[in-house]
Amino acid sequence: MLPQKQEWRRLWFTVHKWLGLVLALPVVLIFFSGSVLVVKNWVGASTAGGPMRFVHVLHGSFLLGRPGARTAGGVAFLLLLSALSGLWLWWPMKGPFLRATRWERTPSTNANIHHQAGYWFAIPLVVLAFTGASISFHGAFSKVTGEAMLRLMRRLHDGVGLPLIWQFVIFISGLLGTTMAVTGVIMWFKGQVREVRMRRRRAPRAAATLPNDTRA
Repeated sequence: MLPQKQEWRRLWFTVHKWLGLVLALPVVLIFFSGSVLVVKNWVGASTAGGPMRFVHVLHGSFLLGRPGARTAGGVAFLLLLSALSGLWLWWPMKGPFLRATRWERTPSTNANIHHQAGYWFAIPLVVLAFTGASISFHGAFSKVTGEAMLRLMRRLHDGVGLPLIWQFVIFISGLLGTTMAVTGVIMWFKGQVREVRMRRRRAPRAAATLPNDTRA
């Protein structure tokens, strides 16, 4: 049974890794701009023009119009898959569940930040990803669920008119989503560096074990 679980973990790790690398830049743009828009709501700034208009359009469409809005919606759906695969990888294969919540689960600071942000804010991140996708594909979504549900999705996504605590959760989730994208890329890069170093260390040993006639 354990080998089968390990195979599933390898599969989900591959999915999670490549989703993280491909989505890193758009995720940073979406989440960080989302946090800025929450602050905009707090200070009462307008999105009719100026910097806040730029941030608003960047958040919803990457400044690319309708195609960009559809792309943002697609990124949101893929974020749901990334979140689920991340939770699968974080979930301990054996041992008590609470051990998985400790800070020093791994010796890597980047990995610890990545894990902590992921499981503590998994639910808000999933909510924001789903509501963001519903807004990007608002036409299809409203046909299925109705305009009232779409308005609820918008309120959940931007926090306007909802308790301050939820607005604060959105703000923090945006910053942590940005952090997770950055730490994920750093973890991948460090893994590549380790792999190159291991290959270099193994190369002389492999050459030393070859028969003399092969090395000649």
